[in-house]
Amino acid sequence: MRQINLGRPLIKSLLVHGNYNGGKTHLLGSLLSHEKQYGKCVYVNVQGEEMGSLLAFDLTDVELYQIESVLEVPGLVRDIGTVHAIVLDSVQRLGEIAGEKVTGGSRSVGDKDDHGKEWNRLKFEVFKVLELFKRASTLFAAVCPSGYHENQITKTTKIIPRLPGVGEDLVGRFNFVGYMEATTLSTTRTDRTIDFQTRTDATTRCNAPTQPSKKLAIPDGVDAWVPIKRGLEYALRGGKIE
Repeated sequence: MRQINLGRPLIKSLLVHGNYNGGKTHLLGSLLSHEKQYGKCVYVNVQGEEMGSLLAFDLTDVELYQIESVLEVPGLVRDIGTVHAIVLDSVQRLGEIAGEKVTGGSRSVGDKDDHGKEWNRLKFEVFKVLELFKRASTLFAAVCPSGYHENQITKTTKIIPRLPGVGEDLVGRFNFVGYMEATTLSTTRTDRTIDFQTRTDATTRCNAPTQPSKKLAIPDGVDAWVPIKRGLEYALRGGKIE
């Protein structure tokens, strides 16, 4: 048993999902570039995810790792110790390598009739990794492409993180879940936003006393993370300016 001290409200854990090539990895690079001034930062790439967007940032002193199996994660966490920030790219690929552990890599999860046991095991493996990263960091951020899910009862469609069998349940594992949208305006300009407000058409979460009053605009360039952090901290303070 331990006493709880709420202390200064912190973002703690963040998941951003959106379309492919929408700027999610760019946001992670901006986060790392900014947050490294506060302590040790770690980037974890799941093999298969492209990292080209990170080249725009000064990631000097940021530790970069790549994993191929969920079995590597406990050892990685022991090696890096407790750090300021860990970012994961991506949760979708994490789900795929977790599925390889569940099935032995010979087939897709759920291909055999086992009354959902494999899907439950997949969820367990994904959540275990996420919890390890969260415990090892003050700030844990991850990204995932979006997909569509149809409710079998209401027949309504919702945008959720693209991770079969797990996507809708990810929301409870993060303090903040944002839906990123990218609108191409011209060959040289794309408007990007992240929405943490409660929506019926997309998975979002804002575990704070208040919500941002609008979608948060993501600026171009290396400072993309700064207004997102500012908006979430504003929500954590209950809408009060520090």
